[in-house]
Amino acid sequence: MRARSGASFVSYERASGDEHLRVLYFGAPGRRFVLLHAFGKRTAKVPEGELAAAEASMKRYLQRRQERKP
Repeated sequence: MRARSGASFVSYERASGDEHLRVLYFGAPGRRFVLLHAFGKRTAKVPEGELAAAEASMKRYLQRRQERKP
């Protein structure tokens, strides 16, 4: 799945009874996976608002990581 900025997100789905959850995450430098956003799954397509929230979280993470570098 691709975000508007061109960043790649991965989606993980988990079903438990009637509840279906989706978690968006990405592979960060240093062999890390960063969980960005989780939401209840209602459709096959990821809603734009959920994708925007994940994209904003990724940008904040990468910005904080850059600020910490010496």
